[in-house]
Amino acid sequence: MPRLNYTVSQLEAKAIDVRRDVIVALARRSLPGAGSALAGADLLTALFFYEINFKLDDLRWAERDIWHLSSSALAPALHAVMAEVGFFPARD
Repeated sequence: MPRLNYTVSQLEAKAIDVRRDVIVALARRSLPGAGSALAGADLLTALFFYEINFKLDDLRWAERDIWHLSSSALAPALHAVMAEVGFFPARD
């Protein structure tokens, strides 16, 4: 599995899930700043569910893509996307 190759409609549905996860996580912790994370949900969803090459069962796969997120404001969305993909379990 180099890429997940979700369709546009699948990406749209997954981005909604990511936004929900961001809102729930920030509300449970009474944290502000949902705007940036929600704005980045589409980008991060498209990257992880369509564009980035990776293998969950081999995170050191030589052909994987390496990507860096420098905006801490997007961290809640990144966490939500990575949990949705399966890097780690989502918190309940």
